[in-house]
Amino acid sequence: MSEKKIAALLVEPGRKPRRVETHTDLQTLSRLVDGRVGVSYPVPDTKVFAVYNEEGKWEGLSPNRWIQDPATGQAWDLMVGTFLLCTSDEEGELAGLTEEQLQYYQEELDRLMPAAE
Repeated sequence: MSEKKIAALLVEPGRKPRRVETHTDLQTLSRLVDGRVGVSYPVPDTKVFAVYNEEGKWEGLSPNRWIQDPATGQAWDLMVGTFLLCTSDEEGELAGLTEEQLQYYQEELDRLMPAAE
């Protein structure tokens, strides 16, 4: 198991986002999202991304959050199942969110209307 741990937000369907410290190895990430790991960049023009179950929509996982255009508020995608919000470093490796990012995205994701089942 990788010794590297990062600070991230765990976002579960129907729950408030919560801060977690997690290892970054594929096995741990797969367990957190309950399946095959996929990556999405729901926050334009940043290194912030979501680690999610890439087969979640086909598997019928519970709706989680709508991804919205920050300028218009228009929803353009739906995240399903549990996902982890984190960032990347200069080498493109998984990295933890800063304290400011953790607070900002925790509030932002809590504010976003959770997707209804």
